Amino acid sequence: DGIDATGHEGNNNRVKNTRKTKASGHEDPVWEEQFESLCQFHEKTGHCIVPARYKENKQLGHWVMTQRRQHTLLIQGKQSALNAERVERLESIGFVWKVRPDATESWSTMFEQMKAYKKKFGDCLVPQRYYPNPQLGTWVHTQRRHFKMHKDGKKSSMTDEKIKNLNSIGFVWSAKVPWKPNVESNDRDESESGENASDYDSNIGTDDGDEDKKTRAI
Repeated sequence: DGIDATGHEGNNNRVKNTRKTKASGHEDPVWEEQFESLCQFHEKTGHCIVPARYKENKQLGHWVMTQRRQHTLLIQGKQSALNAERVERLESIGFVWKVRPDATESWSTMFEQMKAYKKKFGDCLVPQRYYPNPQLGTWVHTQRRHFKMHKDGKKSSMTDEKIKNLNSIGFVWSAKVPWKPNVESNDRDESESGENASDYDSNIGTDDGDEDKKTRAI
């Protein structure tokens, strides 16, 4: 059963040997069957990141999630269906134990993007529907929402340290500010249809009215 679909002979041989290595005297037919399916997925895609809702093999998607949960239990010293040999076999084909980015790391990444925006435009007034970087617009909206929750004493992801960092670059916590056209407005405040974006933050701010149309939604 040679694996040559990826064209990487060395990696293929490693996968082949891994398939043949079974937990001596403790084979679990179900685990082995799913591991074989994972090896086939690896052949086809070149990686082991199986979607949780993998249409071609829903059982495999759930199994991969289970391996990650069991691995967490293992490293915490708790009872787990995984053992060192299974971990080694999974890692030999590039199994990824953690697919979600660390929350702190993700926030720092977006903060760096916010600083880059500030450097380019001179302010932190990112439209909620910012077409060059939709994720940044959504992130800014989220910071304002969680800041309000934080002030109200509700549970939120906002912290004093995040507030300090955002304040240090002139982050605007209110939803609307007077519109001030500038030469770079087309770069950030016009929608793909060519109309001015009026993307108000519905969670914070005042009542919408004709006067609000003269403001820039952020």
